[in-house]
Amino acid sequence: MQELVGQSRHPFLLEGVYYARKANACAIAERFDECENFLHAARVKTIFVKPCTEVLLIIVFEVIVRLFRFENNPTKDERRSLLKWAQEGLGCTENTDLDSACFNKWRRSFILRMVFCLLGLGNKGKVIKCHIDDVQKASELLDDVKKHWNGIEVRRKMFYYLARARIADLIEQLPDCEFNLQLALVMASIGRFEEIKHLARYIRKIWEIHRLRSCTPV
Repeated sequence: MQELVGQSRHPFLLEGVYYARKANACAIAERFDECENFLHAARVKTIFVKPCTEVLLIIVFEVIVRLFRFENNPTKDERRSLLKWAQEGLGCTENTDLDSACFNKWRRSFILRMVFCLLGLGNKGKVIKCHIDDVQKASELLDDVKKHWNGIEVRRKMFYYLARARIADLIEQLPDCEFNLQLALVMASIGRFEEIKHLARYIRKIWEIHRLRSCTPV
């Protein structure tokens, strides 16, 4: 990718995308101390640049990396930072010249990661042990996704159903939780996504709660 930078019409933007991807790779490898330098280098390349697809890509990697960081260190500051950047991404989406399908695709990318952070879910759907105090906001954001459902990708459907299941779990509506987890599991099977292992583990947990409750004397 570095070799191609010089051949681009906008080498500084492609270099920014390169740094953003490097930050993502470091986050996947849990080398979080290296992430911020790469994110900063990517941001520098977007200064004085009007909204465009490359800027959107840099911001979405910023959000993805911050969700990895939140999963590793679920603090209020990490959550606040992720939500701030996701809002930045939504604003960039509004001001970028996109057709309706691309617009909805980018919007879903930012909103679903906001929802995951609010509900204590990681990038791969793993449940994070953290304080959760804004289930209503997460539900409202999911309603926005539902309004723009046409053309939604299988992977985004999986994330949507997982988030719905998580909300049902948090408000102790276990049948609804299990129903949405099953839908998410179907999407994971169709897409052959690795998140299927987290979904299967989550369903087993719900089944165990059902079993314990049914065995509890009245």
